[in-house]
Amino acid sequence: MDINLIYEKINKLSEDKRNFFFQNLKKEALKYVEIANRNVDKNEVIPLSFIQEQIWFLEQFSDETEYNMSLGVKIKGTLNYDAISKSIFGIIQRHKILRTNFHINDTLSFPFQEVNEFDEDKVELVNVDLKRYGQEEVEMMISNLSNIKFNLSNDSLIKFYLLKTRTDEHILLLVTHHLLFDFGSIEIFIRQLTENYIRISENKPISQDGNKQYFDFVHNQRNELGEGFQEKINYWKDILKEPLPTINFPIRKFNNKSDSRKEFLIEKELLKNFKDFCMENNITVFVGLLSVFKLSLHLISKNRDIIVGVPMSNRNRKEFDNLIGCFIDTIVTRTQIEYKQSVNSFLKKLNSQHVNAITNSLPYRKILETVNPRRKENTFPIFQVMFNYLNSNNNTIKAPSELTIEPFVNLNNSAKFILSMDLIEGENEIFGSVEHSSSIDSTIAKNVASNFQYLVKAMVKSTDLNIGELIDERNSVSDMNKIMEEESLFSFD
Repeated sequence: MDINLIYEKINKLSEDKRNFFFQNLKKEALKYVEIANRNVDKNEVIPLSFIQEQIWFLEQFSDETEYNMSLGVKIKGTLNYDAISKSIFGIIQRHKILRTNFHINDTLSFPFQEVNEFDEDKVELVNVDLKRYGQEEVEMMISNLSNIKFNLSNDSLIKFYLLKTRTDEHILLLVTHHLLFDFGSIEIFIRQLTENYIRISENKPISQDGNKQYFDFVHNQRNELGEGFQEKINYWKDILKEPLPTINFPIRKFNNKSDSRKEFLIEKELLKNFKDFCMENNITVFVGLLSVFKLSLHLISKNRDIIVGVPMSNRNRKEFDNLIGCFIDTIVTRTQIEYKQSVNSFLKKLNSQHVNAITNSLPYRKILETVNPRRKENTFPIFQVMFNYLNSNNNTIKAPSELTIEPFVNLNNSAKFILSMDLIEGENEIFGSVEHSSSIDSTIAKNVASNFQYLVKAMVKSTDLNIGELIDERNSVSDMNKIMEEESLFSFD
């Protein structure tokens, strides 16, 4: 489950349910004003963060398991069962959010979270021997275990399964609820798991670094909301004033679902050249890639007014960097594409837009409530396209010398937005994927990926061109490729 699905769920609610949803969120904000200023202890009534509120309320409309998250860690080598168990116990003890349940206050009728005392016996770690089963059966087992339905009030909301697939190979499967965990928590969990394992194997005590908890973020978020709130609201009202654009993707009646996803690579030499290009233009690699993505969307849709959503880790203080929890939110960038603008000027403008969006960041829920955009049938509010960039090369996870580990996330592969692009930067390359809903033409994923790869190369070589010339150059290449494809259909050897 990721944040895209939350907004998809909101948009699918009937108008009455959607109004009820936002009215209740506003009521909860007022009820939380007093309790949010208290210090957190084990007997405290702890409010929910803004993103937790959205997830909790939407969960009330669902009987499914779409808010589950699951993480698998494939471990090869001789595994120390005692060390892996104690490593998990150490993480549960360190992060109170992982032993939290959610209840309703009977008097005020609002949700709150309650921390349970740490107890090793209550940590659910199940050993399952799957050596006699093939890969298909193992994958089915993982899927079944990942889709258990949690009772938010009574169940332990994090479960672990140690699946033995070969004599020297295991899969550690973590299944939890999105109220406790986000994608930013994945790297933190794996790093702390391996650090704990190494220390326990060496008969050293594990580190319980710091005393900050996720609930400190909740407290901080609500306290800081009032700082410059009206100025930030005014910024978003101006940026997102009507009419809001809807990206015009070509629609086809029949689609091949397998064509709705396209994967691609930005290889080592091109990535190095693009990083140098970004540095010369005083922008981050992220902003450079986002600019290429927006131009790729323009090539497909011809829209010159483009809004894109970008996930934000929301760990906005250093003391939150190593905390597990549900922090993630979304920022929005709106860009006008002007053909006479130089590439350099376009990059500077987009960089400024992104900096301003972060400076004026508010919980997306607050932006949605304030802007209250006119909704069009079968479209998402404010934006329909998501761009996600993850630099997995920033934090190297040190595995125990006798083991190799390979994390994987069990994702719901259905597109949550009309179109999304995910980029993961590794040591020497960027792995990219484009995925879109079945409502648009099945060639879109391939074309967006092709445009993106072309523009990454072209920007590096064409800094003297303006945006219109860059677009015309790409269109000329595309037209030539189409002619060559058509000619090949009639060639006989």
